[in-house]
Amino acid sequence: MKQLRLLLAGLAIFATTATFAQESAGLFSASAGVDLFSRYVWRGTNLGGNAPSVQPYGAVTIADVVEVGAWAAYSTSTGFESISFTDDDGLEASGVGSEFDTYISGGVGPVALTITDYYFPAASGKDKAYGNYDEETTGHTLEAALSYGGVESLPLSALVAYNFWGADKSKALYVELGYPVAEGIDVFVGAGANTVDEETEEIAGVDVTTKYDNSFYGRPGSEGFQVVNVGVTASRNIEAFGGTLPLSLSFVLNPATESVYAFAGVSF
Repeated sequence: MKQLRLLLAGLAIFATTATFAQESAGLFSASAGVDLFSRYVWRGTNLGGNAPSVQPYGAVTIADVVEVGAWAAYSTSTGFESISFTDDDGLEASGVGSEFDTYISGGVGPVALTITDYYFPAASGKDKAYGNYDEETTGHTLEAALSYGGVESLPLSALVAYNFWGADKSKALYVELGYPVAEGIDVFVGAGANTVDEETEEIAGVDVTTKYDNSFYGRPGSEGFQVVNVGVTASRNIEAFGGTLPLSLSFVLNPATESVYAFAGVSF
């Protein structure tokens, strides 16, 4: 998860969003669809290589207050390393820039709390199958995120996200601020850091210390907060094909890793 840099990396392909279904019945409403992005960049980190990312999703909303959903990403990149194995039980796993997340979110007004279960099949390995929720060996990372969407008089948005359980032993913390500088133009800046630098446990009567580098956000081996996600997104609607097409263009800089991205999107 790293994403923001300062040098344009070209405008990859367009992103296409197609919503397949959106239905409601009383207190419940459901939606499902698939997004196609030119590049999958998350909080300043390129997670999908230099190729489009297919991102299906589905969600159920209860009383317009609580939402439960699942979201996935599958990159078509050949630049990311793939993991493939077969264990004694015949389990197979492979992936290139793949991810599968589930979440539950609830809010009042501009404030929302979201719990997300992140899972990366390609990076999790043989002993970290999806059903493994042993905290010592799991491939899942649970995050609690508190967000503020701003109000009309002060449309400043804010996000604080904390990895409180699972594969990320460093318990990384991420904070972000966003602001609409003009109609259809939003700027944002985000920073991340470890909250746990090392951990000591007793193994066979001996204290063993494990040190964690600051690699979940930013450059491995660094300390403290690093600015990892600085960018701007411009969006507008155009009339085409007898309807309205929302277009977007984003430029993202990750100062910590000295990387830069540019990508565009269109929603159908």
